Amino acid sequence: MWIRLLIIFLLFTLLVILQTSFLVHFNIMGAMLNLIFILYFVVVFFEGSQKYIQGIFSAIVAGFFLEIFSSFYFGVLFVSLLIIVFILKYILYLLNKKRDEYPIIYFVPLFALSFIIYNLFLRIAIYFSNSPHIMPVLSWIFLIEVIYNLVFALFGFYIYKKFKLYGLS
Repeated sequence: MWIRLLIIFLLFTLLVILQTSFLVHFNIMGAMLNLIFILYFVVVFFEGSQKYIQGIFSAIVAGFFLEIFSSFYFGVLFVSLLIIVFILKYILYLLNKKRDEYPIIYFVPLFALSFIIYNLFLRIAIYFSNSPHIMPVLSWIFLIEVIYNLVFALFGFYIYKKFKLYGLS
């Protein structure tokens, strides 16, 4: 258990370094790749619907790293990720995964929904901080950002399933 949490922490650290130093230069029409959110979502999605330790731990770690590089009040992104953990766990509990333990048909809409909720919290934080950079939530750039992040999230989905198939998760 502790080794799994240590691996999650190290993966977050590696992705933060990669995202902030290298991937900043790769955007599509202003849409940025958010590897921290992608790893956070994959960890929460593949954890059992009745278990919360890895989800809460990844919300804490991802929230901390996202807060370091944001200009918002400390805690906004952390709280939004915690809320998403509980919403996602409840939805996964309701879906009661029947045949395939982690079907992609659940992954894609839940990732899109979680990403939209995360960005709504981000926009609300921007609004309440009286920032002049208020951006609309639903725009072409946001749609491109969702698709861009979803493509990489699907890579994470299949990589995790491969590790799970070989018993490495």
